[in-house]
Amino acid sequence: MRMRIGPVAILATLVFSAGCSGAMTETETTLDAELPAEAPSTTEAPSSVETIPPGMYSRVILREEAIAEGFAPDLVDAMLGTDGEMPLALEITADGWTIHVTNDAGFSEVGDLGTNEYDANGNWIARTAGGFLTYEWSLVDGMLTLTLLPPFAEDERFVTEGVYHLSEDGAGGDSDVVTLDFANTQDDLFPQIQAVLVAARELAEESLDFKPLNRYAFGASGYSGAEGVVVDDVRSGEIAMGWVGARALPGFEPLLAPMLVDSYELQLELFERGIPQGMFTDPDIQVIAVLPGPMRKMMGVDHPFLEVDDFAGQTVAGDATTVAEDTMRALGATPVPGASGMSLDGIDGLQAQLAAISGNGYEAFADSVTANLNLWPRPLVIIMNTAVFEQLSSEQQEALLAAGRDSIAPANEASLAEDDAAAAVLCASDLAVLEATGAGLASILEAVQPVYQTLEGNSEFAATIEQIRSVKEELAVPPASLQCN
Repeated sequence: MRMRIGPVAILATLVFSAGCSGAMTETETTLDAELPAEAPSTTEAPSSVETIPPGMYSRVILREEAIAEGFAPDLVDAMLGTDGEMPLALEITADGWTIHVTNDAGFSEVGDLGTNEYDANGNWIARTAGGFLTYEWSLVDGMLTLTLLPPFAEDERFVTEGVYHLSEDGAGGDSDVVTLDFANTQDDLFPQIQAVLVAARELAEESLDFKPLNRYAFGASGYSGAEGVVVDDVRSGEIAMGWVGARALPGFEPLLAPMLVDSYELQLELFERGIPQGMFTDPDIQVIAVLPGPMRKMMGVDHPFLEVDDFAGQTVAGDATTVAEDTMRALGATPVPGASGMSLDGIDGLQAQLAAISGNGYEAFADSVTANLNLWPRPLVIIMNTAVFEQLSSEQQEALLAAGRDSIAPANEASLAEDDAAAAVLCASDLAVLEATGAGLASILEAVQPVYQTLEGNSEFAATIEQIRSVKEELAVPPASLQCN
C-alpha cells in the first residue's frame, strides 16, 4: 500500500540496514545492496583524531544535478520519486547520528539512525545494528563534505555522499509550531495516515506539525508486537502519537467479527455514521481517527478455500488475535501467526488482503484466492496520548479530530485503489481468482457462529454487532469481490 518508492524506505531498507521486515499487510520494496558485516574495532575516536562537530547538516538532492553527476536516470527516478528532489538532514551528536528525510507531504521523517565511530585515519564510520558505511569527511566554512569509501553500492553513494550545510539554529523550524513525534511501524507512511496528518496541519493553520518515526519498535517480536509497543508508548507518553491496526486495541472486536463487514460500501457507511469511533476507550489514550482499511481474504497455497470443508485440518497463517484464531478453529483449521514475506512452506492458507498477496509475490507460488470471501476489514487507528492532546489549544484539538473525520471517505477510496492495483498483478498471473458460491459462503458463516456466541456474551459487543447487521441489511450490497476479465 505504498504510494511510491520513497526516500525514507530507501534509507531504511537499503542504505543503513542489512534487512527489514514489516507487516505482512504491506507491499515491500527492497533493492539489492549489502553492507559490510564487520567494521574496524574502534569504538571511539583516538584522542588525536578530529571528529565531526555535533549539529544539523542538510542538503537537497535534485534530479537534474544527480544526472549531471553521472547517476543513471532510472536510479535517480527510483530514489527521488515524482517530485524530483530529496531533502535530507543529517543530525550528528556526540554519540550518534540520525538521518531526517522530508517527504513529498512536507513531513520530516526519521530515515535511520545509529552510532558514530572513527578509524585511526579519522574516517567517520556510520554504524547500525545491521552494518556500517565509512566516509572521508571535511568541514570548511560550515559545509560538511562526505565521500563514501568502498565497499559500497551506487545506491548508497547516491543517497549519502555529498555536501551538507550546517544549520546555524540546530534543528531549525518555527518555535511557534507544535511538532509531535508520530510512531509509524512501517518504512514510510501509508497514504491514509499521511492524509490525516496533512489535513490536520492545514486545518491548524500550520501551527501543528508531525515527525514520523519510521520502523518504530522495529525490534519487537513480529508486527503485532510492534503495534503493542506503540500502544504502550502512547499510553505512557513515551511518544505523543502513532497508528496501529484496530486489531491491536480492545473494543474493536465487533468490527472484526468474521464475514460481518464484507464490503467497502458497508465499511464506509459504518465509519461515516461514527459507529467504530467509540469502540475503544482508554483514559490515557485519545483516538484521533478510525479509518477504513482493505478486506482480508483467503489465499490457498495448494487448493482453494471455497466452503467450510476446505478448512478442515488445514494450517492457516494470519493475525494473532483472539477473533482471528477462534475463527480458524471454528472452521476446523489450525491458526498460526503470520509475518511479512513469510515462507509458504508448512502452511495451507493465508489470511491477507490482495495487496499483501501481490506485494510479497505470492501469486507466483500459491494456488488461488477466494475473491468474495471477506473475513474482516483491516481498519487503521490513529491514537494520541491524552495528556499531550489536552495541552494543545482547542483549535489544534479540533483540527486533529476534524482531519480524522474528513479522511474517512478518502481512506476508503485508497483501500479500493489498493485492491485495483493488486488485481492488475494477480489477474496477469497464474493464481486462480475464484468466487465461492452462495452455499459455500453460507457454510463458512454457519461454522463461525460459535465466534459470534462468544462475542455476544459481551452486551456492548452484542449491541454493536446488531447495529452493524442492521446497516448491512439496509444497504443490501454483495461482498466485495474481484473478477478478472
